Amino acid sequence: MAGRSLLIHGLVVAVLLGAGVNAVAFDGGDGSPASPYRISTADQLRSIGSNPTLLDKHFVLTADVDMAGHIFTTAVVAPRGSAFTGVFDGAGHKIMNLTIDTMADSDPNNDENSRLALFGTIEEAGRVRNLGVTQATIRGGRGSILGPLCGLNRGRISRCYATGQVSSGNASYHLGGLCGANQFGVIEQCWADTDVSGARDSNIMGGLCGLNESGRIIDCYARGDVVAGDHVSYLGGLCGLNRRLEPGSAEAAITRCYSTGRVVAGDEPLLIGGLCGNSGFEGTVDASFWDTETSGMATSHGGTGLPTAQMKTRSTFVDAGWDFINTHDDGTQDTWWLCVDGAEYPQFAWQPSPGDMIEPSGVDLLDLLTLAAEWTSSSPIAGDIAPMRGDGGVDLLDYAVLSAHWLCSKPPLLADDFNDGDYVGWSIVDQGTAGDPSSNWSAASGTLMQSNRIYSPPGNSAALLKLGTFAVYDGGYTWADYTLSCVLRSDWINDFGVMFRVQDENNYYRFSWRNATDYSFTPPYLPYTRIVKVVDGQATLLAEVQGFSFELGESYDVTIQVSGPNIALYVDDALILEAQDTTFATGTIGLYCYGNRYGNASFFDDVVVSILESR
Repeated sequence: MAGRSLLIHGLVVAVLLGAGVNAVAFDGGDGSPASPYRISTADQLRSIGSNPTLLDKHFVLTADVDMAGHIFTTAVVAPRGSAFTGVFDGAGHKIMNLTIDTMADSDPNNDENSRLALFGTIEEAGRVRNLGVTQATIRGGRGSILGPLCGLNRGRISRCYATGQVSSGNASYHLGGLCGANQFGVIEQCWADTDVSGARDSNIMGGLCGLNESGRIIDCYARGDVVAGDHVSYLGGLCGLNRRLEPGSAEAAITRCYSTGRVVAGDEPLLIGGLCGNSGFEGTVDASFWDTETSGMATSHGGTGLPTAQMKTRSTFVDAGWDFINTHDDGTQDTWWLCVDGAEYPQFAWQPSPGDMIEPSGVDLLDLLTLAAEWTSSSPIAGDIAPMRGDGGVDLLDYAVLSAHWLCSKPPLLADDFNDGDYVGWSIVDQGTAGDPSSNWSAASGTLMQSNRIYSPPGNSAALLKLGTFAVYDGGYTWADYTLSCVLRSDWINDFGVMFRVQDENNYYRFSWRNATDYSFTPPYLPYTRIVKVVDGQATLLAEVQGFSFELGESYDVTIQVSGPNIALYVDDALILEAQDTTFATGTIGLYCYGNRYGNASFFDDVVVSILESR
């Protein structure tokens, strides 16, 4: 523990901005980016429906939601005739046991058999992220555009997953394990372990997405089976049909994806493949693979087919340009994770390692004890890890996964103690217009420090933007949920701190604190600790506490944790501030300094960024 004292002036007053009036039956929020509607129950989720006053708002899940006990006949949110254009952040939670069933209706002219999913349609402005839809059952009669998470996507779906079953009657089309159709949209860092099945004369079915039309599927995988009846077409382990909509429209691209599920069709199938059924009319497939053994398919329209052993080898994917968290010469995005060659397929860095049943991250004695406590249980909580979607019990299959990954642990995304005497990998951004003409950053002492007086007025306590200088890490712009920890110390009273989810020099979140009482205000503005959001160079206060700051010359362990829209600041392990905001979902980090006095400096050391897993 580095810190030894904290400056307290009078009564600590916390100010949290953005609290709104509760609408419908939500737990709080006003639907804005800084105060999303908070959802914890099935009724609250259902209340969004096709309500035009809600479909463009911001939402966050605060708990897992169980939809058991209700059978829907339309999409839950934005059914046909409406579209979601807001932001829905699952914050690592999941929607369980969603059932939509119109199988009894075989009328091809019934539009209600279309776009059956949690979200019927996500339009261009819509964003859905950090969300799981598990144990879903989607059954459409003579239906089209079916998937657990989304029917039709024209927006952006990121860091989401689905398990369960999707099935339909005769002559159905656009069925996917996550999304029915992706048209002009983006699906990134998503996975599905959903069995997809279509009856006779069905077409355009895939383990992740049925149709990808002028859309992009990036860093995704599918493990469910795709099975159809006679006279079917366009079946693939990942995507059924990948194509550009028309000349001049956006590209249709599948990049760094894989599939492992069976692809099976009845008599006289047309255009089926291990990864893609068809990738015609300028559809592209790059750096993508399928398992020829588990899929039963030797061919595909796009992608590279490999035996299981090669599909479970890290070098297969690194050589194709994939970026792994535990490989240091393949980039800084740190998207993928594979602990042990030969034991498992690649998965996302934000997923717990196979065998890792409980927190903290890593496969160790705690996981073994959990397995033992739930051994042969018919209602396991954490120990049912094999097969991937679980089989309802804890047995030798689960033990085999744990033992194969014993002592697996993920390295940090970034660890820099500056003991090498430089700050290679960081870039300096000077924004201040007053004081010294430039900053003076140095790591020669084994600690990163900045000693020049560079700032932009106004510098009073009420000013929020306070442009000075910062060191930004060169990688990490795709990092989403993470913990940033560092040691901070300053010899002067002005603002310094850290930045997170940095998009660029004009868009980021920032924690800063100041050790000075501003007597130009009545009552005086006490020393503060605050979190601000900067969007296009305009600052907004998200949270602040007055009367709490640092002592000159003292070192403090500071931790920032960002998970979905949730932001938490800890100082010496004590929770100081919390905020919620949906504006930035990803971004790198920076070290910030404003207006040092000549001869004084701010110091930054032991910077560590660790990924937060979604369980």
